[in-house]
Amino acid sequence: MDANNLSDLRREVDDLDRELVELVARRFDITRAIGEIKIREGLSATHPDRRAHRAGLLNELALRFGLDAGLVQRIYQ
Repeated sequence: MDANNLSDLRREVDDLDRELVELVARRFDITRAIGEIKIREGLSATHPDRRAHRAGLLNELALRFGLDAGLVQRIYQ
């Protein structure tokens, strides 16, 4: 691997890291808004059926992309 290619790949990783943090921040903003709506509407804070369904979908995505499903679940918890 030449130095230019290594620099390009590192730049891509740096860009992806920034995008990942930005996506996590956006997700927190949305889940915070959902929580506010639930409080205002008197809804339950948790929805076990939805959580179980999402966990299954996340496991499928992890497998599809060759990731450890446990790692993906920990990220979302």
